[in-house]
Amino acid sequence: MNTIVPSFAPLDGAADFDKICAVFTGKHTATMFDRHAAILDKLARIYKDGFPCRDLNNIARVLTLAFGKISLSDNDPSFLHSLENLVAISHAPFLESGHNDTPADYIAAFAASLAKLTNTRHVKISEAAAEAIYNIAGGRTPSELVKPTKRLYARQKCLKEAATTKLLERQASLEREIHFIQIEKSDTLDELMHSLETQREPRIVQAILKIIRKLSYSPISARKLSNASNVSRLVDLMYCMQDDTAFSIIVEIFWNLLSSKEKQSVANVMVQQGLNNFRTHGKSILSELFEICSSKTSVSRLKSTRNEFIIILNSLISLAPACLPGFFESNFSESIGHCMMRHELGGLQDLMRISAVDTAAPLKKPFIFTSSPEDYEFKKMLMQISMQLCSHEGNLTLLLEQGLLDFLLLYLESDCNNDAVNIWNDVQLKELQLQTLQFLNAIVPRIPQHWSAVNGNALLLNYLSKSMSQITSTKPDLVSSPTSHLATTATVESQQPAGLVKNPSNSLVGGTLRLVSRISELGPSQKRALGAQGAFKVLIAILTDPEQRVDTWRAAFLICSSLCQGCKSNKVLFGESGGVDMILPYLTYSSADPQETEAVLLAAVECVWGSVCGSATNEAAFFSADGIFALMDLIPNASYTSQRHILGCLLDLLENPKARSHVLEWRSSKNEQTGVAHLLIALWNSEERRLGVPSGTFGTLADERKPLAGHNQLVHNEPVKDGYVVEELSENLRAKIYSMFCKLGFDHFYSIISPEEQIKLTLIAKYLDFKIGQVWEEISQELEYEGIRPISPDLDCIKTATQVIVDKARAIKQKQNEIIQRKTECENLEEDEFYGTYIQQRGILIDQ
Repeated sequence: MNTIVPSFAPLDGAADFDKICAVFTGKHTATMFDRHAAILDKLARIYKDGFPCRDLNNIARVLTLAFGKISLSDNDPSFLHSLENLVAISHAPFLESGHNDTPADYIAAFAASLAKLTNTRHVKISEAAAEAIYNIAGGRTPSELVKPTKRLYARQKCLKEAATTKLLERQASLEREIHFIQIEKSDTLDELMHSLETQREPRIVQAILKIIRKLSYSPISARKLSNASNVSRLVDLMYCMQDDTAFSIIVEIFWNLLSSKEKQSVANVMVQQGLNNFRTHGKSILSELFEICSSKTSVSRLKSTRNEFIIILNSLISLAPACLPGFFESNFSESIGHCMMRHELGGLQDLMRISAVDTAAPLKKPFIFTSSPEDYEFKKMLMQISMQLCSHEGNLTLLLEQGLLDFLLLYLESDCNNDAVNIWNDVQLKELQLQTLQFLNAIVPRIPQHWSAVNGNALLLNYLSKSMSQITSTKPDLVSSPTSHLATTATVESQQPAGLVKNPSNSLVGGTLRLVSRISELGPSQKRALGAQGAFKVLIAILTDPEQRVDTWRAAFLICSSLCQGCKSNKVLFGESGGVDMILPYLTYSSADPQETEAVLLAAVECVWGSVCGSATNEAAFFSADGIFALMDLIPNASYTSQRHILGCLLDLLENPKARSHVLEWRSSKNEQTGVAHLLIALWNSEERRLGVPSGTFGTLADERKPLAGHNQLVHNEPVKDGYVVEELSENLRAKIYSMFCKLGFDHFYSIISPEEQIKLTLIAKYLDFKIGQVWEEISQELEYEGIRPISPDLDCIKTATQVIVDKARAIKQKQNEIIQRKTECENLEEDEFYGTYIQQRGILIDQ
């Protein structure tokens, strides 16, 4: 008998595990389950205070062998009870043996053996094993892991109890980290996922999921979980489990996985799993999961789980946009649309603007929203995920048929009496309106005909007008600082119409203006529609309100310009609405912030360029109001960008012959002797200094072969399709200055400018010739770069063109020298006249 059940407890209390394993695996003892139970009981008595770290690997061997005996023993009650008692000891903290023979990976095998035991039909054993793994992986707090030894009791006599406890907790926390690292590197996770395949007991499944949730924070474990089989198993389990707690845990696991480096592979597997299920069984797991999840509204905790699941769906679409066609096919998009819109649209007898939805058809029960924070976040996330779905044409069409535009425009109606819209408080409604504007901004450019059919422009302009009137009615409490981001909340005495927040912020107005700007770019028909429906009246009201923010003014100017470009009827409406008179004060705008000043001035000039240029009536009004003078006054002190913009605008205005006289009459406010020629030549000199163009005495031409090249210009090592010489025209002011002189003339300026300015004007007059020479030179370089030798006639042509430019440069230089010579002669003559007068006045005799 001693050979069958050996005495395996030596004097030091440790067990002889080789003999124990021999009993479990021996030829004659492998089926003696009562003896196995006796061994397990004896081990439980030996280790009643906890397992020593050095024995954990051997305990793991015993537990693994015991796991294999469960099915063979026909679930023998005594054996199962003994095994349960031994597993229960795993809950206790591990004991330090005081020796240095503890294996480095003492937790790995032990945790893996416990993971095997979670896959049994015996609930208590599986539950105890799962709880033990959870505790070992860090489920317990450090204070729960602390188990003072005798030495620590002695130490407590010398140290304060609080300090001792803190030390113990730090040691326990370090031990917990070591345990976690060993577990994530072991086979524990694989065993747990295997257990989920066959385990059907909800309590055990929930306990296993808690462990996986804990491990999913680890990058190593996340990588293991991200393989196709594990992700598919979790998706299936989410669909099959009716337990809310288990559902919430799986949602958290996926949240962790989609936050890890493996998020792309996880997203791809989840989406593919859902689509494969639909194509195989005709049902969409993701769609049904959404239906299940959206019904979890009984308590706040379940609503939070629902919202987290929607965020996961949102992440899936972002990470795997190729899934969008599949979402359309599997009716997932339809479920999202129904949940998002049916509360607002379900109470309507028929849709207000589009009758695409058959309201007589049987519909699912609408989801009823409340103003709770959870439902508000749910609504926002539904709108976000719907916006992503609409990037696919089929989903967009489907949601439009469900009444998407009706739903969105309900939130922009100033007199909306929809109960579903009115449940939100002011802050919530403002955020939903911002999201509505963002949604419309994304889809309206793709559905201009639908937008026109619902009369969206009129409603949008009405909403903008009402919002602006509310901001204005809140007096000085609302706005003043152009840098403030939100308007100060003010009390409105009169009752506000439903659908508008009491004090809309400038961000809301800015979002509306961005949408109007986007619509204005959709073509002539939309431009004409906006103009005819009163866009200029609203925009000019914004621009005549001195309390508006700078970015609001800027947006209004740019929209006016966009609406008028290529649309003569809108230019007429702009002028009739007082737009020209409105622009002029902004051309003299000044602020303490230079960037703010430039932003306003650039927008105002852009508005002149788009809304005034090309309209004879508007141009006449602009000229009569000294608008040309205002533009010219801006140039000397403007930034480089603004100067380029203003000159471009002036060039278009000079297409009108009447503008030429205004430009020629202009004089600088600082020096009445400075006219347009002096200004343009000064700009040319400044531009040459910026580009590093070399010059000779008095600004003469220095390089006859490259008269326009500068040291500071960008050096291009490789040729491009259009050529850098042509591209350079838009990079500096010289082309615009030359064009201005072409409009104004060259010759009549020589008599009113200084010799130094005459020298530059002779160079400016030949700018186009020199630019053509640069083009020929670039052609030659490109051919050489490509290894192409032109035919002899073409080569002669290139050489001739190059030589012509050199000859012209020499001619210009000769003319400049003549100007210098005349200047010198004039100075000498003046000097002689001065000395002659001086001598005559003094009566000085000069010896002949």
